[in-house]
Amino acid sequence: HLPYRMSEGNSCWDGGKAGVSDTFASALWCADYMLQCAARGWTGVNLHGGGNGYYTPIAGAPSTGFTRRPEYFGMKFAQRFVGKTVLGVTLTGASPRVDAFAFATSKERELVLINKTAEDIACQLANGIVGSLVLKLTAPAIDAKEGVRLVAEPGRFDRVVKAQAYSASVFRLREH
Repeated sequence: HLPYRMSEGNSCWDGGKAGVSDTFASALWCADYMLQCAARGWTGVNLHGGGNGYYTPIAGAPSTGFTRRPEYFGMKFAQRFVGKTVLGVTLTGASPRVDAFAFATSKERELVLINKTAEDIACQLANGIVGSLVLKLTAPAIDAKEGVRLVAEPGRFDRVVKAQAYSASVFRLREH
């Protein structure tokens, strides 16, 4: 019953791999991995970074300035759920490259869909539940090194929620 914190890791060993650790794929991996750790009850995750390594979330130096890399946005996405209660969720009939998580506070419940496939997906919610898109983690392509964004996306409530290919989405849930 001791708290567990993942203290050393990242997308690839030895400073990362060009074309993997410095692309949008790493942002999706990071968001998914951090939420998987939260769902297991871990108290936190420390990822390597700093300097100009491929997997650093913020690259640069005081003399040259700093740049947010794709992994930074995956970390920001996961940060949204700090302090929230992890809820159980069942996802049936989906690709193993699609993950779902649910979180709650005293005021709201949210569903996260992380779609690491090349196809858009649709998820039918349980009877009596509707969802509305509130946030997306997107980029122009899975191998994009720039243009990674967290975008507020207010949508209408529906029984079926949709997540674009290669994206992470947050849906606010309510009873219908």
